[in-house]
Amino acid sequence: MKNKIDLLDRFEHLESIEPTAEWNEKVMFKINQPDANKEKNFGSRLVLFAVFLLLAINVFSVTQSWLQERSQQDGSNLRVIASEYLISTNSSKF
Repeated sequence: MKNKIDLLDRFEHLESIEPTAEWNEKVMFKINQPDANKEKNFGSRLVLFAVFLLLAINVFSVTQSWLQERSQQDGSNLRVIASEYLISTNSSKF
């Protein structure tokens, strides 16, 4: 408990810290610096977005072809079942 009181007492009696003129100049330079970094960041984000978009299109395309192939396999399996196990019909739906 005494340590806390000593630390609080030291904190209250600390001298104020003033930034130097050099520090102020550096901060103002960084604030007023042109937005060159933002433009580079925008370009990299645009490239990243384009890659993500191409990847999404590719995944969509592969999924669609896989679903279409599976649908054709299901249809052919149904035709086999219909021809082997069910009563033959002359329907044009198969």
